[in-house]
This record gives sequence, C-alpha cells and structure tokens, in this order.
Amino acid sequence: MIPASLRTPFRSTATPRNPASLGDPTQYSAQNTDVVQRHREYALFGNVSYSLAKWTFETGLRADYNNSSLQDPIYGIAGEQHGTEVLPKVSVSYHVDKDVMG
Repeated sequence: MIPASLRTPFRSTATPRNPASLGDPTQYSAQNTDVVQRHREYALFGNVSYSLAKWTFETGLRADYNNSSLQDPIYGIAGEQHGTEVLPKVSVSYHVDKDVMG
C-alpha cells in the first residue's frame, strides 16, 4: 500500500477537443500503479583441461536459466517469459616455449 503522503491524484491531459477516455492510461500525466516486476537468473558452469606434451585441450559448458515476470493489477497487465541457454566452449593451445603459448 502506498502511504497517503506519497499519493498523487490523477491528472488528465484531456482538452475540450480531445476528451479523456477513462480506460486509456495514456490520458493521465500522473498515476499510481502497483506494478510488480521480478527477474531471476541461475547459471551452472564448468570446464576441464588436459595437457599432452606441448598441447593443452580444454572444454567447458555453461547452462543459464532466466525467468522474468510483470504484473499490474490496476490495468490487468500480466506476462512472463523464461528461457534456457547452453553455451559450449572448446579450445586447443600449443605451448611454443615454457612462457609462450600459441
């Protein structure tokens, strides 16, 4: 609940030539809403490397899940989206010298 000291009355942008439509939220220059937005993201990742003589082989994987939602009970707006993304990684390195990798 919004405290009374922070509430702003509705002010219409309507004119005699453009009357306000009470169902159209764009007709108000200031309005109170109770919008709730949530975003959650989870990730799991790991990698492994294997050295053989002057070569290093590396592989890895990252899995990412996200979920976003929005609700505005005043105007009846609600939506949710979610997704999963998997990102693989593969690399091969050759060590020319002890301090130089190519």
